[in-house]
Amino acid sequence: MNGTASAFSYDQVSGDVPLVTGDGADSFIYGPNDMPIEQVGSPAPITLVGAATKADSVGTATSLSVTFSPAPKAGDQILLAVNEENNQDATTPAGYTLVGSYPATDPGEVTVVYRRTATGNETGATVTFNQGLNIHSKTVIALIYRGVDTNNPIDTTSAAGTAYGQSSVTAPSITTTNEGDELVLIEHALTTLPGTTW
Repeated sequence: MNGTASAFSYDQVSGDVPLVTGDGADSFIYGPNDMPIEQVGSPAPITLVGAATKADSVGTATSLSVTFSPAPKAGDQILLAVNEENNQDATTPAGYTLVGSYPATDPGEVTVVYRRTATGNETGATVTFNQGLNIHSKTVIALIYRGVDTNNPIDTTSAAGTAYGQSSVTAPSITTTNEGDELVLIEHALTTLPGTTW
């Protein structure tokens, strides 16, 4: 177009079945007799719109609360990551779904990740713990993303951990299945606040 070569992809069906043609940025839907029906633009990119952290360095708290600022909008994806000893048994917050529990190589240390599709009414989240006599530092971080596919918000996950005394962790590789996926790195270190960006 205009003297510039453009690549297009298209499906192989024809006749009465709609034909989809794409130029890599937009899709064009054609109906019978190649009649244009609709142009579908690319979705907005996934963006991080909020983050919050709460820590209990003393190790005696029975709950930790984070406040969302700014508050999420309806459809945003909220991630909660909790670092604890595995016998502190963090309770899944109401309305959240467990993504996974990822133990470190060092026995007892575990990171648990939850998610929730925002309704637009959330102002924060609270995680409670089975504290008992177990004195151990713990943290909660919240990450809020916009533009996430609410039908399939988590494409894939991977995890790695090291024993006490190590100074680095190498995250295993992952293979995503959707163009435009956002890579999220959540890390915890014993008695150390986790990072919210990388």
